[in-house]
Amino acid sequence: MKAVVVGAGPVGAIHARALAAHDSVELVAVCGRTAAKTEALAARHGARPHLSIHGMLERELPDLVCVATGNRDHPGPVMAALEAGADVFVEKPMAWRLDEARAMVEAARSKGAALGVNFNHRFSDPYLRALDYADGEGLGTLAYAAMKFAGDLYKELDDPYCQLIETQGHSFDLLRLFCGDIAEVSAFLADPRGIGVYTSAAINMRFESGAVGALLGSWDGSYATSSSQVLEVAGTEGRIVVEDVIDSVRIFEAGRGDYREWRPGIFDAQGRDFWRTIDRHLHAFIDALLEGRKPPVTAEDGLRALEATYAAIRSFEQGQPITPGGA
Repeated sequence: MKAVVVGAGPVGAIHARALAAHDSVELVAVCGRTAAKTEALAARHGARPHLSIHGMLERELPDLVCVATGNRDHPGPVMAALEAGADVFVEKPMAWRLDEARAMVEAARSKGAALGVNFNHRFSDPYLRALDYADGEGLGTLAYAAMKFAGDLYKELDDPYCQLIETQGHSFDLLRLFCGDIAEVSAFLADPRGIGVYTSAAINMRFESGAVGALLGSWDGSYATSSSQVLEVAGTEGRIVVEDVIDSVRIFEAGRGDYREWRPGIFDAQGRDFWRTIDRHLHAFIDALLEGRKPPVTAEDGLRALEATYAAIRSFEQGQPITPGGA
């Protein structure tokens, strides 16, 4: 499989590393906006540098295109790659606007191409183990889910809702993964700095399963402290708690006073490396393509998370509960 990376920044470098490490992939090119960075990343992997996405697609004819540009810039290279007949793996959020995301989903369908969205948190060991327990019906009937994702303030604050769009797609994706589709959301947003950006959000939701949930999302916390991200999912028979993506998972069973806990071992360097969850996801995406299976995180998953995000925005603006999926 011939693969290329679009985006020569830190995340593009992770994509390039993961592609180069897969036995069934040849990383042939890197495309970026800055010549020096693009040439350096390409040289690191024996690939060719390009400064034009269209020129690269015409020359390299890749089977797989990984898009790791700035978040607002995803649609252009994704649509160009799909038009060229390639499968695509794109960073989250898949697009900044709903119409862009829907156009990307439709383009992938019309071309019969795979379009995967990098919700890499799913691929940490704690989340994988929590999902195994949930899929094994250890939780019983779902009752509630509570998510907190509160980290540091981003440098770029160019949209009133950028905290939700940039970050909380991960939260909505994980809540959907464990609890199913979201039927309704009701959101409250805060701008404690008075900067015109809602850096904290409290969002209540109801799932189609009948379970209820709550999300506390913020850039007014800190990734330097423990428990900056916590997901708790509870059912009638058990409960799971995952902390900080890669840190731990605790499993509680109804009627027992103790719990089971798993953490990566002290010498498990990759298990303790958050960024390696991207490598793991990209390898799972490639393996699915090679085996004729659908991607582990589909374009529809990416769209549903963005629809939930915009439902929360509309709920805040209109002061009422909103069903995801509207304009």
